[in-house]
Amino acid sequence: MQDSDPYTRVSLYDAINGELTSVQTKTIKKTLDPKWNEEFFFRVHPRKHRLLLEVFDENRLVSVFL
Repeated sequence: MQDSDPYTRVSLYDAINGELTSVQTKTIKKTLDPKWNEEFFFRVHPRKHRLLLEVFDENRLVSVFL
């Protein structure tokens, strides 16, 4: 099994005014079991905001754009 270089993008979408705020974790090299141990703080209103978590492989994105 090939190792991955994962990172996560965390986005907060404001459904009322269409704003998107995003942060990204560090890339953890050569693992299929990443542990980021990072904290991000958002001011969230449950009726107004949606939280989106996306996990990417750094290597896969590079090869797609080459």
